[in-house]
Amino acid sequence: MAPGFVAAAVGGSGRVADGRAAAGAAEGEGEGEGAGAEVGAGETPTELAAEERDLIKRLLEFPLVVAESAERRAPHAIPIYAIRLADDFHRFYHEHRVVGSETEAFRLTLARATQSVIARALDLIGVEAPERM
Repeated sequence: MAPGFVAAAVGGSGRVADGRAAAGAAEGEGEGEGAGAEVGAGETPTELAAEERDLIKRLLEFPLVVAESAERRAPHAIPIYAIRLADDFHRFYHEHRVVGSETEAFRLTLARATQSVIARALDLIGVEAPERM
């Protein structure tokens, strides 16, 4: 597969998800007293929604995907992973309010983590991530 094709394949949904995550995180930074603060023990939800759980599981897969991709010399695994992560993030973002929710700090941290992982995945395949969308 040509590098340009790989970049184009992940570029659409991966860059949109990265931009959305960045926009959501930036939106939350100017809100309220604890804006931009890390999640404290009292702010962590007692029960995760299915979309939150799926997104967290996918985020935790990243180091393994990168290691296996390098070991097997299979770089295509990284854009495939990025597309799946973007899909999970879009599902989460569509179903749950981030800014203004009871678990705002937790969800903003989840959005920032997603932004960071997607940006790193795009960087590994040579695609520049947008600052905002």
